[in-house]
Amino acid sequence: MLLRLLQAESIKLLKRRLYWIMGLVLAALVGLTALLFLLLPRVVDPSELEGFPVVEKPEIYLFGVQQVVGQTWFPVILAVVLLAAELSGSTWMANLTREARRGAHLAAKAVVVTVSSWVVMVAAVAGWAVLSWLLAEGEGGPAPTEWLGVVAKLAVVQLAWVALGLAVAAALRSTAVAVGVAVAFSFSEGLLALWRPYRRVSLSQNSSFLFGETPLGGIQVSFGDATEVTFIAALTVVGVWTIASLLAGWLSLRWRDA
Repeated sequence: MLLRLLQAESIKLLKRRLYWIMGLVLAALVGLTALLFLLLPRVVDPSELEGFPVVEKPEIYLFGVQQVVGQTWFPVILAVVLLAAELSGSTWMANLTREARRGAHLAAKAVVVTVSSWVVMVAAVAGWAVLSWLLAEGEGGPAPTEWLGVVAKLAVVQLAWVALGLAVAAALRSTAVAVGVAVAFSFSEGLLALWRPYRRVSLSQNSSFLFGETPLGGIQVSFGDATEVTFIAALTVVGVWTIASLLAGWLSLRWRDA
């Protein structure tokens, strides 16, 4: 039954124009950022770029990964829309008549949205890597094993934000309200990390810390110092957020008796 649910969720997602439009928006945002840091230093006199951080190989690759990871709105919106659109109408009730286990529906949506978001993020990282290889100054780059690590970590991060989006959708039901709340949280949560006590439990910061940190001439990609947090500690925080969000989503569906 779970395989049929996965197939159904995949068809529903791929038929949504929103997925493809959001993919194009993400590509445009990442592309503009890449051109800013890769093309600008090549076409503008260095004396006119005083104070502008110029990143070279191999650091530019990790910097690009961090930019892609920061696009948390993508998995959040995708998860919210896929679930809230059904909850706000009669589709969810119709689905439950064929398969009454809410956990199975939630798991299927989590898997499909995570994989779909992960594919887009990997494509964005690959695009950045190609542009960096062509345009950035310097030499060297991550080893193949490091790239495999990046791909795996991207999946972990996408699952965490997808789970959060599903939890918000399950609790609020309204697509517009859920999207607004989820996106606002995804952007504001990172700012809360300015408060040092919260930084260690911040989802956005620990998502970033999974990949390390790249200093840019005194400017850092994320607040704080990645050396303060071990990989295991960051992975634990992201894992707790993921489990707590999935549990909250499941409880919300049961409590509201959808």
